[in-house]
Amino acid sequence: MSQVVHGGITGQLGRVRWPVLSGLMPPLADSYTPRTESGPDPADDLHPGETVVLVTADHAARALGGMGGTGKTQLAAAIAHTLWSRGAVDLVLWVTASGRDAVLTGYAQALGDVGLPDPYEGPEVAASHFLAWLAETPRPWLAVLDDLTDPAVLDGLWPWGPNGRVLVTTNRPDAALRAHSPRAVELGPFSDRESLAYLSTKLQADRDQWTGALDLAADLGFLPIALAQAGTLIAYTGIDCRDYRAQMAEWRQHLGATNGTPPQVVAGTGGLALEYADRLPPAGLARPMLALISMLDPNGIPGAVLTAPAACAYLSRFGGAAPVDEVQARTAVHALGRLGLVTIDTTSAARTVRVHELVQAASRQSLSTAECDAAALAAADALLQAWPPPQAVPAASGQALRDCTARLHQIAGVLLWNPECHPVLVRAGQCLDNAGLAGPAIAYWQSMIDIGRPTLGATHAHTILAADRLAAAYDAAGRHLDAIPVHERVLAERERELGPSHPDTLNARNSLARTYRAAGRGGDAVRLAERALADCERIQGPRHPDSLAARSELAQAYLSAGLRDEAIAVFEIALAGQKQALGPIIRTPSPPGPTSPTRTGRRAGRRKRSPCSRKPWPTGRRCRALTTPTPSPRAATLAPPTAPRAGCGTPSAPTSARSPTGNGCRAPTTRTR
Repeated sequence: MSQVVHGGITGQLGRVRWPVLSGLMPPLADSYTPRTESGPDPADDLHPGETVVLVTADHAARALGGMGGTGKTQLAAAIAHTLWSRGAVDLVLWVTASGRDAVLTGYAQALGDVGLPDPYEGPEVAASHFLAWLAETPRPWLAVLDDLTDPAVLDGLWPWGPNGRVLVTTNRPDAALRAHSPRAVELGPFSDRESLAYLSTKLQADRDQWTGALDLAADLGFLPIALAQAGTLIAYTGIDCRDYRAQMAEWRQHLGATNGTPPQVVAGTGGLALEYADRLPPAGLARPMLALISMLDPNGIPGAVLTAPAACAYLSRFGGAAPVDEVQARTAVHALGRLGLVTIDTTSAARTVRVHELVQAASRQSLSTAECDAAALAAADALLQAWPPPQAVPAASGQALRDCTARLHQIAGVLLWNPECHPVLVRAGQCLDNAGLAGPAIAYWQSMIDIGRPTLGATHAHTILAADRLAAAYDAAGRHLDAIPVHERVLAERERELGPSHPDTLNARNSLARTYRAAGRGGDAVRLAERALADCERIQGPRHPDSLAARSELAQAYLSAGLRDEAIAVFEIALAGQKQALGPIIRTPSPPGPTSPTRTGRRAGRRKRSPCSRKPWPTGRRCRALTTPTPSPRAATLAPPTAPRAGCGTPSAPTSARSPTGNGCRAPTTRTR
C-alpha cells in the first residue's frame, strides 16, 4: 500500500476506478507491531455506521502531558491498510483534523476524488455535498480523522452513513461525545510481549542485539515512541540492548533526570539519538535542523520549507565559516530520519517531514530563549519563502503551510508581532481567502484583529489590513450586514491616517459601496460611489484603471437603486473609456470544426485525460526538496551529493519595511535576534 495525495478519477467526470484513497496518509512504520494485548483490534470490531475514537489511556495521558506517544496514528494507519487489503472498503479518506479549514479542504478534495462534480461554490458547499454522498452511498467507506485537537472543529462536519466507518485519533476523551454512535477505545503503552516483538522485528538482522531487550523496554516505560527511537539507534550503531541501557543511564545522569517519567524518557532517547545524528556529515547541523522542525506542524512539513534560503541561512550559524546550501540542509534532515527522530515521506511534497510532539517539546526545552526565538523567526521566513504564488498553491500544500504557520504562531506568540506583524501571518489568511474558506477566514482575521489591537494599536496599518480582510471575508460568506460596520471602520481609519485621496482610502470607499449595494442599500451605494469616482478622476485621471473600475461600480450602484437611465448612461461612458484604454474588441475566428484537416492526431470532441487522473493507490508526486540518491553503504548514504547548489546559505538582500503591494506588511527578510 503506497502513499498518494489523492486519486480515483480515471478521466471523465463521474468515472472512477475503485477503490479510492483520498488524503495524505502517514506511512506505516517498517517494524509495526499489532496491538494484540494493549489494545483491541478495531479493524474487526469497527462496524458500519459506527465511530471509534482512539484516545490515549488516562494514566498514560497524565504522564505524557497530553501529547500522545502511544501509537494511535500508527494503529489507525494499520486499520486502514487492513480494511483496504481485505477489500472491505471502496473509499479510504484520511484527514488531519488540525482545524476546520483542514477538514473542509479534505472533504472538498474527496468530492472530486469520488467523481462528483464540483459545485463551484467554495469548499464549504463542496464539503456538504460530500457529507451528503457519504450518508447515501451504498459503497463501504472508512474516514480517518487524525489528531483531532478540538472537537468543535467537527461541529456539523461529522461524517456518517449506514455503510461507513469513522475512526478518530485524539488526546481529548470528550471528542467521542459529539460523534455518531461513538465508542471510545483507550490505547496505552505496549505490553511486555508487544515490546519484545517490536524490538525483535526491528533488530532481526542480529539476534545478539536482543540481549537485555525486556529490561530496556521496562526502562523506557514500554512507550512505543521511546522504543522506536531506541530500536532505530541500536540497529544503526550495531550495539545491543544492554549497551544501549548503559548509554542511556549515562545520558540521564548528564541531563540530571532522576526519575523515569515518560517525557523524560523520550527526552533521553531523543537526546541520545540527536547526539549521534549531530555527528553525521555535515556535522553540527542535525541539532539546529531539529530546532527548526520543532517550531512547525508535527503532522507534516513541506520539504521546501526546510531547504528554503532562510533555513539555510539559519543553519549557516552552526556550520562553521562556509554557508550552508540546500543540499546540506536536506542531508541534515535525512540524518534525523536515520536516527528515528523524524519520518521522511519523499512521495509527499506537502507533508514531507513528520515528527512527534514529544520530540519537538524536548528539542524546544533544550534551547535558550534567544535560541528559540532565532529558530522561530527563521521558520517564519522559510515558510514565507516556500509559499507558492496564490494561483499556484495546491490544496494539500496550502493546508500544510497554514498548519505550520498556526503551530508556529502558537509557539512563538507575540514574537511574530514585534516590531510588526510578520508577513507569513498575512499570507496564511490570504491563503484561506483564495481557497474560498470564508468561515475559517472570518475566524482567522478576527483573531488577527484581537491580537493586533493590543499589540500594535487599533490604527496600525496591519490592524487595519486585518479588518479590511475580515470585511472581505464577511462579503465572501454573504454576510453583508456584518461586513458593513467593519468596512465603515476601515474607511474611517484610512481617511484619518492616510487622507481622503490616498489609493487605499479610495479602495476602501469602493469596497464599502459594493457592500452597500449587495446589502440592498442602493441609496448609500450611489452616494459613496459618486464620491469615489469623483476622487479617482481628480487624483488619477479619467483613464486610470481605478477610475474605470469606479465608473463601473457607480453604474452598478445606479442599477441597484433602480436608476436605470443613469446606469445606462454611465455604462456607456465606462465602455467608451475601456475602448480608449484597451483598444477595440477584436473578434477571433472560431476554432476548426470536427472535420477540419488541422484537427489531426486526435478525434474531434474527444476529451483529454484529466490532470487529476490517478490510479487508486499509486506513488504520489515526489518531493524533490528532500529526495536523496538510493543509499548504498551506511556512511555513504549521508554524504552530500557532489554538485551542491550554490547560494542557499546567503541571506536575502535587505528590503524596505513596507511591502510594494501596498498592504503595509514588510517584505520577508532573514532576521536575527
